[in-house]
Amino acid sequence: MRQVYLMSYPGPDWHIRGAVNFRSRSQESTHPRMALREWMRLADAITEAGGEVVVMPPPDEQPAHTGLIYAANHGALFPSEGAPTFLISKMHASHRQGEQAPIRDFFTDGLGLETLTADRVWEGQADITRLSDDRAILTYGVRSEEEACAMVRAQLPEAIDTLELELRDPFFHGDTCLSPLHGRGGRGLLLVHPGAFTDDAPSELARFAPDVELIEISQIDALAYACNALQVRGTLIAPAGLSMGLLNTLSDRGLHIQELELAELFGKGGGGPRCLVNVLRGLDPDTIPHDLHYPHQREAIAARLEGYPELD
Repeated sequence: MRQVYLMSYPGPDWHIRGAVNFRSRSQESTHPRMALREWMRLADAITEAGGEVVVMPPPDEQPAHTGLIYAANHGALFPSEGAPTFLISKMHASHRQGEQAPIRDFFTDGLGLETLTADRVWEGQADITRLSDDRAILTYGVRSEEEACAMVRAQLPEAIDTLELELRDPFFHGDTCLSPLHGRGGRGLLLVHPGAFTDDAPSELARFAPDVELIEISQIDALAYACNALQVRGTLIAPAGLSMGLLNTLSDRGLHIQELELAELFGKGGGGPRCLVNVLRGLDPDTIPHDLHYPHQREAIAARLEGYPELD
């Protein structure tokens, strides 16, 4: 079954609002037209690699929910006895808490799924690292609260083992410092930046997943968002700027690397490929209405480009 990647494209008024991460703090202006081009390049790359992109259009509400493009923060899809349930996040930043309403509307009205809403500060899939069908790493400490881990565990099947790791700033989500990959022959790999954690994460990870190869990365590669690269089948879609040494390491393990320049969405907004998608794990793409699929919407989205301003 094809993997489904939920994405939400930037609107014409996309800009930096909260400036709460290490990249957005120093930005004074954004380029909405370039942001949409970057978003489309990522959606195209996912589609070409064999993924199924589903689009949640930005709502028309004001003030604009400019953080909705970082779909990993929308929440996470969990299996249940009947249809899966989507747990909607509760964002740390006050300007993003209004995102809950359009996310709920999309999942209930657009996808026909049940939703729940987090009762603790929890920033969604960005703080769940799925190693396999039976193991997951839950992260907390900078944005998501430690108490949210129990809430997430309650949604996971009982058969899934979990490991909790505490983060330290500026690594505010697990997907900025942990990246589960599959190399040649399906071998499990895990990129990890040890400096992102309060404890000895490599030792804990080695005990938790002894069959997975840990690849420790430098702080330079971590801040360039090496762990925020997105694997779609055998292709790793990575933000441009990673070290040649790391790219060679990943290529040697059978990954095809596709680098994307994301000067607006990552360079200014602070979100890489994994931040920009929500993987709807286990959802059959054939159950999703045809008009929500990216190939059906691509021409109309492209037609919007000329109407987007050069600068915010």
